[in-house]
Amino acid sequence: MCGITGFYGAGTEADLKAMTSELWHRGPDDGGLYWQDRLGFGHRRLAILDIAHGKQPMRDYETGAVLVYNGEIYNHLQIRTELEKLGHRFFTAHSDTETLLRAFLQWGADCLIRFNGMFAFAIYLPQKRQIWLGRDRFGEKPLFYALNEHGFAFASEIAALRLWPGFCAEPDKANIQRFFAWNYLPAGRCATLGCQSLPPGSWLCVNLDGLSTASAPYWQFRLQPDSAWKDEAALAEELRRLIIEATKRRLLSDVPLGVFLSGGIDSSAILAAACRVTDPECLQTFTIGFHEKSFDESAKAASVARFLRVKNRIRHLTESAMRDSIPRTLGKMSEPFGDASLIPTWQLCAFARENVTVALSGDGGDELFGGYDPLAAIRPAAWYRRLIPDWLHLLARSLIAALPASDRNMSPDFRIRRFLRGLSYPASLQLPIWMSGLEPAEIREFFENPLTGEELYADLLHLFQTQPDSDALEQALLF
Repeated sequence: MCGITGFYGAGTEADLKAMTSELWHRGPDDGGLYWQDRLGFGHRRLAILDIAHGKQPMRDYETGAVLVYNGEIYNHLQIRTELEKLGHRFFTAHSDTETLLRAFLQWGADCLIRFNGMFAFAIYLPQKRQIWLGRDRFGEKPLFYALNEHGFAFASEIAALRLWPGFCAEPDKANIQRFFAWNYLPAGRCATLGCQSLPPGSWLCVNLDGLSTASAPYWQFRLQPDSAWKDEAALAEELRRLIIEATKRRLLSDVPLGVFLSGGIDSSAILAAACRVTDPECLQTFTIGFHEKSFDESAKAASVARFLRVKNRIRHLTESAMRDSIPRTLGKMSEPFGDASLIPTWQLCAFARENVTVALSGDGGDELFGGYDPLAAIRPAAWYRRLIPDWLHLLARSLIAALPASDRNMSPDFRIRRFLRGLSYPASLQLPIWMSGLEPAEIREFFENPLTGEELYADLLHLFQTQPDSDALEQALLF
């Protein structure tokens, strides 16, 4: 990953340097600044492609445009070829940064829909006196911004944005409540009133004269069944082809790379695909193990690695090691995040970084293929709502709450408690409440002006309204 930041208005070049330095951990290989007339861009680089020539901020000297960018565009070589046919001259060997810059100069924001990749960028167009922000379809790469009477600022992390002199750090109490309901902050929301997150699949244009803005989504996720596919074997073969092709795109790198391997279907499928398109001896896999057996999957990971004949490195984490890492891990989180897997994931990244620069992971598979346990509870929940009266449901919750709780991973008593908790609320809210650490009734106990369940999950209910014909399972996949 890389780190980007910048601002227009209040602030000095020293402020820009401080904001950029705050992102050092995102890009330890290189850094750069652009500063001119109250406007500055900063960049910290993790060098992956065209290490010698892909330095940022990148500038087009004909138009004066300046770009800072975090991410990777997997189809940049195809886009580069198209731009060359249109008369663009490239000065780098194979930098996707230059491809992004020239694509924007050619097509404007329409270039975004052409990109296959993960990205967040800011581009300054001096001739139009505009700053444009863009973010990838699913928001893999973060991008925050602040706009007020002091000017405009952006950054990959809120920690850098906080160093801008015009930043307002007043907490957003409503969004803090939403954090406890979601375990994270929904797209576009932040824990402070002074900033926002650019929604996934969107662009933002800021006119520096008057600080007026325009924004729009360029892509939205929709469930669109394709009736042309009827044969299951053909579907399986098409899925295999797509996974291999997607993995091949992500293996474009000028630095060593590896794979995070849990032994589950998602990461194992990606590793198998990688072995199809590259020499397995060039790949390394990394696994975190636990001494608590109900959490440990290292044996499965080792088995998959042996089968595919790749080198597997395993590091077992102790309770004390994880506890000791909490201050450092949370110290780098500039916004709340309530998933405890953050801690072993941090350890896994640090472990892999000892040997490689880039690693593929299986994250996202459960979202795309319905792998989360609560999805299997949707149909039983519908029957439960029809058959069980409210008084019996309340009695069942009271009885289960009185039982001792297990600390095993996904223990039966945990599943039952979560199942009954979600069924205490309207069907439209049961899935997020199953997934959340706290239910609305508990959140109301902590805050002076508590939001209703509908207010806590307004983003989700709005999403359902955009696709009103979706059934319960489709709504769960949307969520």
